[in-house]
Order: sequence, then C-alpha cells, then structure tokens
Amino acid sequence: MVFTDGSLLGFVFAALLALAACGNVSPPHQPAEGGQAQPGTASSEVGLASSADNSPIVAFRVRTRAVSPQSSQPHESVVEVDAQGRERRQSLFVKDGEQELHFSYVVGKMHYATRSANRERSCIAVDEQKLAGSGEQPYLRASDIYLRPFPENDAEQSAQPVESGIIVNGFLTDRYVLTSTEKIGDVQLEETRELWVARGLNVVVRERNESIGTRAAPSLIQPTSTRMASEYAIERIEGDFAVDLPPSCRGGGDVPFPPGAKDVSLNAWATTFETDASPAETETFYREAMAQAGWALQQRSGFEEAVLIFGRDERQIQVQVGRKVSPQTLEHEPVTLVLIVLQ
Repeated sequence: MVFTDGSLLGFVFAALLALAACGNVSPPHQPAEGGQAQPGTASSEVGLASSADNSPIVAFRVRTRAVSPQSSQPHESVVEVDAQGRERRQSLFVKDGEQELHFSYVVGKMHYATRSANRERSCIAVDEQKLAGSGEQPYLRASDIYLRPFPENDAEQSAQPVESGIIVNGFLTDRYVLTSTEKIGDVQLEETRELWVARGLNVVVRERNESIGTRAAPSLIQPTSTRMASEYAIERIEGDFAVDLPPSCRGGGDVPFPPGAKDVSLNAWATTFETDASPAETETFYREAMAQAGWALQQRSGFEEAVLIFGRDERQIQVQVGRKVSPQTLEHEPVTLVLIVLQ
C-alpha cells in the first residue's frame, strides 16, 4: 500500500470509470493462531481525553479496510511491525464464497509470501531488488507509510483541527478534515479525508477516506455515481513482540528464481515475474531446480505456454511459462512471463 498525493491506500481514482456496485460485508475481529490479529473492520477506540500514551511508537499494528467498485466485498488487512522493523501482513480474500488469508513477511531485504489454504506449508521468497518497480524507487516499509509525519504536503499544511482532545487507541489526538475536488476525464471526483493526528508525535494514527465519483451524462440521462472508501487505524503492540517467519520460509522458500528474474510481483495467490531467457530455457531451469529441491514433476501440459505442476509432501506448486503478450498489439514480446501458484 502506497499513498498517492497524500491519499490513503494509493487509490487510482481513474478506476471510478467502472462505476459498479460494491458490497459492505466485514467479518468480526477474532484472534488468529499464536495471538496474531486477523483482518476486520479498521475500528478504533475513540473517547474523550482522560489518559493517553503519546510516547514514540516502537512496535505497532495497523488495521486497514477498503471498499471499491471492482469488488463485492471489502479488502481487509492487518500489518504488524516489531521493534526491529520486521513486517507481517495478513490480507483477507474471498474466492467462491470462501474466505482465505494471505500472509506476507519482510525481514531485512527479503520478502516472503504464504497462504492459509495450505496452512503456510509452502513459501515464495524473493530479494527486494527483484521486486517490480525496485529500480524506480525503494520499497516503502510500513513505518514509512503509516508513521509518516503530519503535515506532509500543501493540503495538509493548510488543514485546521475540527475537534481536539480525542483518544484513539490510546493516543491523544486532534481530528482534521480535508476535502478536495478533481476532474478525471468525464468523472468529477470529490474526496473527503478525516485524519486523527497524535499530539507531540505528529503522526496520523487513524484515517478515513471517502471518494465519490460522478460521471457526466447527456442531459436526458441521470448522472451516475460510485463510492470508494477506506480507513486505517494504528495501535501499539505492547510486550515482547517479534515477527517470526513460518518454518516453510526459513530455508529461503520453496520456489527458486532464475538468475535473470526481474519485475517480480510477489503474491501468495499468484506470483509473476519476467526474464529475458526463452520459455524453453526457463522451463529447463525449473525442471532441474525443482528436482534438486525435492519436488517431482507430476504434470506438464501446454504447447506455446508450458504449465508445470510439481508435488512434494502432499503439496503442489504450479509454474506457467510463456511469452509475454503486448496489451496494445496482442503480439508476443521477446520477454518470458512466468506465473507461480502455491496450491
């Protein structure tokens, strides 16, 4: 999650052109195994000022929730960061009516992804330098995103508090409201942001964001509108808390990457990357590397695109290899695209 022009969760407002309906379903908060928090509504304890702790934030947890026109259910996640800066993110996904948790970890320069469908028994690990966009800008840690100073741009510089002395998750805060209007194509976008800023820390510990896009229409047709909303809240993690990798990730993950792998999009559901090696060379790499790691090739299908299914210990990993297709010309490019799925 990255902020764009100071807006929560980096919403791409042009997506409002989809103008589809969205749901508003949120599962209740429940503690995960090992005492870890699970995704749910990014609610906060809010009350009048009585007692609060505005000392520097060390270990913390962030609950996020976002609703968009492209999804019938909100996207929810929990991010946890320990005193060493190690991160653990849990994201709730819904597929075919079933809920599933995806997990990602950041330890040093290594990034890991697992999923609850196979009880985190398989793991993909990749060095940060191979991540998509890594050559353009450094990866933003959760601390960079959520513990950002306030104000950080011109709009926030001019903001005035509308309410003072509110306790949010143990922080003494002042509440600010920012509004903006922007035209994107034929969509008029109106955005409202509520920010609760911790006194002394000058950190936004809670934010709500609502965007309403109204699409222009001919005079005889009613204009249509779509709403996007998001929120997050920060809470301290007390005690001796440490992010710990699952056993499947401690050995460097189950899926190797060829030396020329680049633009890796790491995701427990489906990880993709590109390489300048040919599809045949890439398939040979995976046949040999997976065999050396103890994975047996169970099935191979496809002609121009090879689909390889490897198995080990009742686990399966699918590797799909083929030429990248240009979205403009629909022709094959001289780049190999690889898709990896933890099954």
